[in-house]
Amino acid sequence: MEANLAAAYVEGTSFGTWIPKAQLIKDANDPSNNKFTKSDISDVQTQVVGNVGLARFKESYDAVIEGQHRARTIICSMTAVKQGSGWKGLSDHCSKIE
Repeated sequence: MEANLAAAYVEGTSFGTWIPKAQLIKDANDPSNNKFTKSDISDVQTQVVGNVGLARFKESYDAVIEGQHRARTIICSMTAVKQGSGWKGLSDHCSKIE
């Protein structure tokens, strides 16, 4: 995760919070923090414009996040920049589907 995200990476959650890269990595390294029992991704659309990559997708999940059970379907957009021969994530944002 460290190598694939830009230094200024920020994730916007469907619960209205912003998670900076350092917090995301810390949470990922603590397996007791977030446990997903289901995570299905569909409707993936991608586009590359110059050195910027965009991905849009739908995700349905069932998980315990920060000690709370959460199950929902969200739509997300992800932005990345090409650096050399690889890609670095810049930002990810998701919204709940009503």
